[in-house]
Amino acid sequence: MSAWGTGIRQSDEFMDVYDEFFDRYKDDATAMEVYRAILAEYQEEFSDGDDGPLLYTVYYALAQSLWECGERDEWLWQTVRQIIDTEADLKFWNELGNEPELIVSRRRALHKFWEKINSTPAKVRKPKKTGKKREPTLHKGDLYAYAVEGGYCAALVLDFVWNSFLTAITEEVFDHVPTEAEVMASHSRVVTWFTARESIPKK
Repeated sequence: MSAWGTGIRQSDEFMDVYDEFFDRYKDDATAMEVYRAILAEYQEEFSDGDDGPLLYTVYYALAQSLWECGERDEWLWQTVRQIIDTEADLKFWNELGNEPELIVSRRRALHKFWEKINSTPAKVRKPKKTGKKREPTLHKGDLYAYAVEGGYCAALVLDFVWNSFLTAITEEVFDHVPTEAEVMASHSRVVTWFTARESIPKK
């Protein structure tokens, strides 16, 4: 673990996780999705229980990142609280042979960090927009049902041209989500183009 000070952010590991979080937090990604993905990767890497202190830093960085995004995960917050309350982090610092004044400074930093992530951020960070175009949610050949008043209709995407879908819609309203065979045996009087924005939501 490479630390250059007693502050929560003053370590290479913290900054690596923090930077990775916001590298992934862009376009349609949500903060919770990014958090869960990074957490799973690190927990798998240290599943044998080694490098507990490194995981402490991972937890701090993820909590800081979620807090900046206006999000909170109760498991993570309870884990951070347990680390601070049991002074597990401080025991590791003591094992490194740090001077007593550094231990005191670290304890102060941990409690200040806990107060911070339990406050409301002045400004919530939004995902970075990269300008990357979304992939179409529907594709040629897709067959799906959607809820209407009285049951379900089904739609078949016949073609996709310039962000528009040529779609056939069943005339029959089913009282259940129809099977593919039921849809293909039904009739359609409506065949029309929808833009991606106008297209019937896929359910």
